[in-house]
Amino acid sequence: MVRSLVADGLRMLAVVVGLVVCTELGGSEETDLVVMAEEAKQDKSGGEDRQTELAHRVRRLVRQLDASQAVQRAQAEEALLALGPDILGLLPEPEGQESAEVAVALRRIREQLERRLAESVLQPSVLSLPEGPLSYWEVFERIYQQTGNRLRLRSEVQEWSKRLRFFGPVDKKPFWPFLDHLLDQGGMSIYPYDPGEDLVVVARSEQEQPRSQKACYVGPLRIAPLRLMAQRDYRTRQGDQLVLVLEVTWEPRIRPVVLRLPHQTLQAVDDRGRAISAGRADAQSIVPVKVGQKAAELEVRLALPDRSAKRLESIQGKLTATLPGAMQRFSFLSVRTARNQTQRRAGATVSLLDIRKEGPGWQIEVLLRYDRPSEAFQSHYHWFYRNQAYLESQDGQKIMSSGVEPFRHTDSEIGLRYQFEGGEELEKYTFVYEAPGLLLTEEFPFQLQQLPLP
Repeated sequence: MVRSLVADGLRMLAVVVGLVVCTELGGSEETDLVVMAEEAKQDKSGGEDRQTELAHRVRRLVRQLDASQAVQRAQAEEALLALGPDILGLLPEPEGQESAEVAVALRRIREQLERRLAESVLQPSVLSLPEGPLSYWEVFERIYQQTGNRLRLRSEVQEWSKRLRFFGPVDKKPFWPFLDHLLDQGGMSIYPYDPGEDLVVVARSEQEQPRSQKACYVGPLRIAPLRLMAQRDYRTRQGDQLVLVLEVTWEPRIRPVVLRLPHQTLQAVDDRGRAISAGRADAQSIVPVKVGQKAAELEVRLALPDRSAKRLESIQGKLTATLPGAMQRFSFLSVRTARNQTQRRAGATVSLLDIRKEGPGWQIEVLLRYDRPSEAFQSHYHWFYRNQAYLESQDGQKIMSSGVEPFRHTDSEIGLRYQFEGGEELEKYTFVYEAPGLLLTEEFPFQLQQLPLP
């Protein structure tokens, strides 16, 4: 059944799972959407009840921050921190507190929770599914709902995904191991080189190996061997080397700036226990990540093993990734009078420098700084173009920026000028800027095993 569907041919039309529905899918599609809409409605109702209960608890604990006994104040602060970053939107602003001690405590709690939120990108997303059968289409929906990782289905797997069944339960399974297992079981794969921010699900070809067979999973990354080539230089023999190409894929919710693999961190052993050294210990593989890129190839050069070796028993190393932390929201009320205001979230500071009328629209200048600047501030990296800037009315209507240009770029800060069309009554709008709370540089140790030699 699976192979007959693959044989129908590949068509390039794709849908964003959970967001876009192709009309060509037929009458069954409407029924599926009704069921999903009803489930979403029930989930939303339960979520609202939990959110209301959480809001009441936060208010009680905030009041306890002003208790007469120090031990009660400390217990309240500890309890608020234990609730995690989900309560950031429920915490009152420190500036509005009558008690200076409460204001100081709220600032301290906010800073810790914001930093924890920013660093959460380093952890893998997890997925849970109920007991019983679910169609692959429903599983893909739940992946997006629970992890924020967007998947697109090529046309050859759309109908197929509605008929295939996956049987739960699944309890807090990391994203990549679960997705690879799911795709292997269903005869599917990922094409990571399609433009855009989504992972594209395609039918697995007859020649392609199962995805979970050789992959290594570390944090939000998937590292897998792509090619292994032996080269001999018959003129000097100094060019004899083993070339290993690694494919690094990341969850769509994160967007690395640059990947590095220092060869001095590599340790390789053949099937007879003999060490295989790096070609040049002082070398490193570097890949700057472009906007919309979802995977990268890194090339590693090793000494050529003895002919008696049949495989690389293991190779391990430490991949270094520089990536933005989780996004933070910076809101500036009364936009007309918001010049020279500054807000801080986690390790980021945003200053609204200037607002001026330009023809029928407006220009707003912001300055973005970080406590710990990194190589992400180098002029040839453009991660900051992903930051969103918009005007928001009291009823939630948004006017998105129509353009942006940098006017300052140093090793520690970036000045950006945003253009807006409309918003004539500017005093009715809040200016909102969304930027990563931290710029993180993290090591991800990995190990690959039993790679047959060419």
